Parts: sequence; structure tokens; C-alpha cells
Amino acid sequence: MEVENFDPAWDGDLLVTSLKAQSIYRLRRDGSGRIVYSEPIALGHRLRDIAALPDGTMVLWTDDARLLFLNVDRAAFAANRRAPG
Repeated sequence: MEVENFDPAWDGDLLVTSLKAQSIYRLRRDGSGRIVYSEPIALGHRLRDIAALPDGTMVLWTDDARLLFLNVDRAAFAANRRAPG
């Protein structure tokens, strides 16, 4: 699935689910469409599918028939960007 409206840093990236690895993989393509970056994100659930809601929230369907909802905590994200570091 191509990411849109989730977080500006992720827009245009691809997300792929994994049953065995219990993760999603964030993939970034270069201008020619080749994958140049892969980030595994462990969620601890066997993931069957992924979809996006209009507000950018990601919905993940697990092997045990659960729905996981992922979204950006914008307030925490903004606070982390302002924090000295």
C-alpha cells in the first residue's frame, strides 16, 4: 500500500505486511521505482492486510481477526521536534 496523509516523512513510501515476521515493512523507492530503503517495524502480530482511512490512519488486519489502528500522535511528534537534543 502506498502511504498518503499519514506523516509527511512517509508519504509516497510503501507498506507491506508480513505474517511470519509479525511486522510491517516501510519501503522507499528512488525516482526509477527501485527500493532503496527498507525499515522493518515489529508489531508482534501476524499481519494479513493493511488499508488506510481517509484521515491517514492505518488499519491492520491480523491473523487472529483483530484490527490494529495506527496513527501519528501529532502533539507528541511536535513536542519531540521542539525538544533540545
